[in-house]
Amino acid sequence: MKLGKKFGIGLAATALSLSLATGAFAYGSDAAETPAPGYGTLKGSSWTTGSTGGAETWVDSNNDNAYLVAGYTIQDRNGKNLASNQTSSARGKRTHSIDYSAPTNAYTIHGTHGVQGGSTYAAKAVYTSVGIR
Repeated sequence: MKLGKKFGIGLAATALSLSLATGAFAYGSDAAETPAPGYGTLKGSSWTTGSTGGAETWVDSNNDNAYLVAGYTIQDRNGKNLASNQTSSARGKRTHSIDYSAPTNAYTIHGTHGVQGGSTYAAKAVYTSVGIR
């Protein structure tokens, strides 16, 4: 009987340490928008569904032949950058997105969303932030 209790306690301790080591990812999202003359409204959204997520950028219109930017920076609990990436759409697009996989020690995802490079109208940007633990 003593061996069974020790085994059960050991198994419970192992399970607890594994759950603490891998962390628990949460689900979340954030959105932002700003007026963007010539483009209508610039909107950005970032989300996480566990250890994966993404950032999306869109505008109401893009007759100025600008390109959209979607990016992210993943940080740990101490604000240290763990990963980042940014991509641009082809000119004239109205939506653009980027996906990511977060490391196990990720804490926050910061999204960058912008429209730039048009021939007439000024660049605009909005930012989002999602806590994932």
